[in-house]
Amino acid sequence: MKGRAKSGTGASLGLLLLGPALALVLVVEMHWPAGLRAGGLRPDLLLLLNFHYALYASERRVLPLAFGLGLCRDLLSGAGLGPGALVFLLGARVVCAARRAIYREKWMPRMLGAFLMTLAMEAIVSARLWLWGYEVGWARVGTAALYTAAAAPAVMAAFDLAASAFRRWKRDERLP
Repeated sequence: MKGRAKSGTGASLGLLLLGPALALVLVVEMHWPAGLRAGGLRPDLLLLLNFHYALYASERRVLPLAFGLGLCRDLLSGAGLGPGALVFLLGARVVCAARRAIYREKWMPRMLGAFLMTLAMEAIVSARLWLWGYEVGWARVGTAALYTAAAAPAVMAAFDLAASAFRRWKRDERLP
């Protein structure tokens, strides 16, 4: 059928390699060099992985993965379950709907998307903490969003290189 992924080893291999990619992204995010942190912040690599995967995979595969990545973000942030899953799901859905525009204009929509997704997530988490009575630095919300947006071109270029290397390897190995 046109537009559907083949079943079998070839189609599922991309999902199998997503696990190691996710583990690598988590390790890099947790051990982000102190010299590259802006005010103690690091770019949200999980969010950028979600954005990148939403550009290239079918919506049927993207939405469950986005939900899982969002829950992973919630567990890592310690701010409770929900905000990350919500933002990752909505962001993935918007990216899936706007793929053509994002493909045409390479970096600006990707940076804007990363900025808006990070801004939404940081604002929801910060508002939730503020309602619970914690002291919240609201400047951190904008700084985190700007930092993730600034890192988006380089990080997504690395994801593109990894994806193209995988596609070449898959083609050369003549996987089904």
